[in-house]
Amino acid sequence: MDSISWHFRPTLPLRLVMLSVTTWLCSTSQIFAVMQLDQVNELSQSVGGLISVTEFTPAQVFTVGTEGTLAQIDLQIRRDVGALADAALEIWATSNGAPIGAGPLFSTPIPNADIPALPNTMSVPFTSIDVSAGNLQVMPGEQYMAAFRSFGEFGDPITSWAWGRPAYEGGDPYTTAFGQAWESEGSVNDFAFRTWNEVVSDGLINVDFETGNLTPWAPYNTSGGNTTPGFPRVESFDVTGDGTSSLAAKIRVGSNDPGFNVRPEGGGIEQEFSLLQGGDFRLSVDIAVALEQDFGNTGPGKFELLFDNVVVDTIDYNGIPIDPGEVFRHTLSADLSELATGTHSVAVQVLRNATNSREVYQYFDNISLVALDADFDTDDSVDGDDFLIWQQAFTTTPVVTGDADGDGIVGLADLSIWRSQFGESVVSAATAVPEPTGVSLILLAIGLMSGRKRRIPSATTH
Repeated sequence: MDSISWHFRPTLPLRLVMLSVTTWLCSTSQIFAVMQLDQVNELSQSVGGLISVTEFTPAQVFTVGTEGTLAQIDLQIRRDVGALADAALEIWATSNGAPIGAGPLFSTPIPNADIPALPNTMSVPFTSIDVSAGNLQVMPGEQYMAAFRSFGEFGDPITSWAWGRPAYEGGDPYTTAFGQAWESEGSVNDFAFRTWNEVVSDGLINVDFETGNLTPWAPYNTSGGNTTPGFPRVESFDVTGDGTSSLAAKIRVGSNDPGFNVRPEGGGIEQEFSLLQGGDFRLSVDIAVALEQDFGNTGPGKFELLFDNVVVDTIDYNGIPIDPGEVFRHTLSADLSELATGTHSVAVQVLRNATNSREVYQYFDNISLVALDADFDTDDSVDGDDFLIWQQAFTTTPVVTGDADGDGIVGLADLSIWRSQFGESVVSAATAVPEPTGVSLILLAIGLMSGRKRRIPSATTH
């Protein structure tokens, strides 16, 4: 691409996946701590909410599904308008599905300003409460109880926690009144909540769809696009063309206003995450499009890879005839330089000028966000010593070091990363001068790199 193109979409209800770089094992691999959605009880039929005051506290037992650290709990809570003391979220231990102990394992305040002031008859949004300070290490099958405690009186403005159906199968609701023991409220209604665990991962979640589902990728349509019901979904397909089929995301999209003189529309999938450590990264995805009907089509689709809502790489097959049974394949890729810490998003989408009436299917697989790191000696600086390490490892196997992009090969691409991270100087920081053959090699490599794919700066505007 000659320039960064911008593609705006309406705000989407994304499933937040917090992706946090926490440990660097070596120059080309990293561990990510990911905040992953674990338990969910969203109400389809609310019967209002139970109040929370000093004399009465509602609570919900939940079952852990994913090993990790309990990081966040979301509650559908509301409050009356008016002065109100801060509330608190408590986490209790349980035994056989019932709360135990003289007090909670952990408690954290919920500022009054964080709780939306809404009539009790209105739909109540989730309020997120950070519980990571409790450092509660949880295992699948364990049960805990979340209690919503308020400090108002019955005559004051009050808070309440939405509850209703369907019933949550992982635990019962409980209440305590006037300092008495906790009592079960049965299994007809349960409180609306979500739990998030921080788990260890080596990158974006579910990048190869081998889980058999899309979670935590969030499907979406562009403003003028549509997706066939039942899509996107996960099916087996040979996306890379290596002769081996594997699970991949499959989508079928179209435009609500087709025509080659209008902007193409469609849909895709997106994952949102938060980097706690910035740096240089390479983002890539394998894509394919197949025609599964008995006559040709000229709307295979325009594939776009987006980072922070910015198109960083694209390939446009619209207007190119595709024959029955034919498959187009490609890899979209971009180097993202100097990414800042904070929240980011990755998306892959397909746009078409045609309606969604033909059996043209697009596939995404192997979505990768890999750190680019040429600090091969891990001394926190990219210098001439790192070049010497790369030179000695050039084309050798097995790869031990010198692989800056983590592709399993020490080659000129890794030298390109070293050069970009070192700056304009090549060997001035080296503690030893490379041999003549090494100097010749680096000069040749720099010449070969002219005209190679440029680095894409990270977006700062949405």
